[in-house]
Amino acid sequence: MADTKSKTLIIALDAVSSVFFNPMYDAGELPNLASFFSDGLRVRSCIGVFPTVSPCNHGLVTYGLGPGKSNLVGLSWYNKRTHKYFNELSLGGILADLNKGIKSRNIFESSRHSLAFGPQLSRGSRTVLPIYATFAFGMADWATRLECLFIRNLNVPLNIYDNVYFGSLSSDHVGHAQGIDGVRENLKSLDSAFGELFKKMPADVNLVIFSDHGNSPIDPDKAVKLGDILKDAGYRPTKRLREPDDCVICSTVVTYAHIYANGPTKRLAQALCGAPGVGIAMWRDREDGSIVVGNSDGFARVRRSLNRYSYTPEDADPLGYSSTDAKPGEWLTLKGWASVTYREAFPAAPPRIFDLFDSSNTGDVVLSFTGGHYPYFAGISQKCTHGSLHRDNITVPVLARGPRVKPGLLDWGVHEQLHTLLRDCVGDHPASATRFSI
Repeated sequence: MADTKSKTLIIALDAVSSVFFNPMYDAGELPNLASFFSDGLRVRSCIGVFPTVSPCNHGLVTYGLGPGKSNLVGLSWYNKRTHKYFNELSLGGILADLNKGIKSRNIFESSRHSLAFGPQLSRGSRTVLPIYATFAFGMADWATRLECLFIRNLNVPLNIYDNVYFGSLSSDHVGHAQGIDGVRENLKSLDSAFGELFKKMPADVNLVIFSDHGNSPIDPDKAVKLGDILKDAGYRPTKRLREPDDCVICSTVVTYAHIYANGPTKRLAQALCGAPGVGIAMWRDREDGSIVVGNSDGFARVRRSLNRYSYTPEDADPLGYSSTDAKPGEWLTLKGWASVTYREAFPAAPPRIFDLFDSSNTGDVVLSFTGGHYPYFAGISQKCTHGSLHRDNITVPVLARGPRVKPGLLDWGVHEQLHTLLRDCVGDHPASATRFSI
């Protein structure tokens, strides 16, 4: 039986992809992390939800709810019933309480005395908001230095609180402003700070380090002007749906987009499927409830029966699963899909897509961009971004060690397992050591 009085420190790194983290870890470029977790748990590629932005994935990690149940479907969305547009990057979005409407208890609400530094969904804990986060990309270097100072001294609040959550934002800011090379240097700085923290931390603390989503380079010359594409197809982009040909585009600084319209979904989707830069377009077939997945080559269908999902190419294989062990039309669980596709371009895409379309906030058509393309967004220049269904955005590393953590090295996992691990580490109830069961 694990020690029920052990403390827990959770560190969430923002926008750290397993695609660039694992080579650094394996090459010895993060020596303090590698040494400390050598006898702990390491998950090389943990698969989050789509869209690969913080609200969606923090909803799953802290509440155990994917976008379909949390209704957190991105950084911006449109409510067709109330005709309200939400953008988290606006002043109203920054001040919005994203916990509103979520009925489930999160990991902190079932725990003891907890402190949270800057998580987006911290109900049940005392919360300290990182003021520097409002400066975002322009203060990336400063954010790294400040966070290193915080990390070196996280043992201090851990002496006072039973559970401490530190939401690190600097990797995300550096990635947007400086690119992947900047993130690599940022991670080396954080690793040095971790080394100093580890020397001060009691041995019986449960420590979990993970990222919510990944990050990948974009090409400034590959901005896709969705408004122009839809105008050419006869639609009128607007902020409120009124007329039959109106459409609302919800995209920010990320590599996905929601499109809402009054008219038939299929016509809207066909206007977008072949557009340059649109890697995958997704929409629900209102006749049979399946999700159609398409690109410029053709379409496939994703279906669900209870907790199993199938993927069946029709005239194309947009997800590129033909070389995997999954047979066309085969029914697999979320973990089943993760096990056969975690190395592929779109890991566990069938269940992740269906989860998103369970929400009423989801667009009539959802787009995922690849190959350096991104939806045009005026006013912000960046070198990396995230949001897509691609593995460099949806797979992240997980490291854990402590009395409530079963050690091991796993090639893959899913964020639902990470939620269980965090819940069992933080909770007051007696618990045996938890591992990522596969």
